[in-house]
Amino acid sequence: YAQALFMINGTLNVAGTIESPVIFTAANDDTAGGDTDGDGGVPSPGHWKGIRVEPTGTARFNHAAVRYGGGPDYAYTEFANLVNWGGTLEFTNSETSFAAESGIKHNAGTTTVTGSKLAHSPVGIFIIAPFVSVTNSVFDTVRAALSIPGGDYSSDIFTASGNTYVGSQPPIISISGMNVVGGVTLENSFPYVISGTITVNQGATLTINPGAII
Repeated sequence: YAQALFMINGTLNVAGTIESPVIFTAANDDTAGGDTDGDGGVPSPGHWKGIRVEPTGTARFNHAAVRYGGGPDYAYTEFANLVNWGGTLEFTNSETSFAAESGIKHNAGTTTVTGSKLAHSPVGIFIIAPFVSVTNSVFDTVRAALSIPGGDYSSDIFTASGNTYVGSQPPIISISGMNVVGGVTLENSFPYVISGTITVNQGATLTINPGAII
């Protein structure tokens, strides 16, 4: 429901298995648990708020699915299924899909995504600050695999390796702008689309790895 929200100040361990994944979803998602609300309805992104990891929190997901979150307002999860506000988020062998805007939003802390699927959302991961790691994961029908707004960056924002995509259009890494004030590397991953100014300041270094497309 619209006010449903998990706020993690301690530790959340979501320990699903291949045979029995743990599913966080909308009340009217009849694909999980049947027609529990009796309305036979069709869920939509933003049906519930989502999962928010606070600075003192740790959230570990294994064989889990998080669907239809990111609503109905910006205040708590910022239109994302999961948001890291400075804690530790580990998302392994799991899926985030049908978010209002972003499957995962990373504001601070450490977010690690491994062997997972980010699907059917405008943005896979929205990255405000370091540090995000994405490996061996699939981006399925997302426009931007990663989205990075403008700001000051003094170190690498993310690492990405072994990732693939599903869909007719390859996803992009969207960068609104960047003020490089330290050492930053753009890896060879999905194509980068730059919509603002990238400034490399005196004494700073921007390294673009072989094979990168900008």
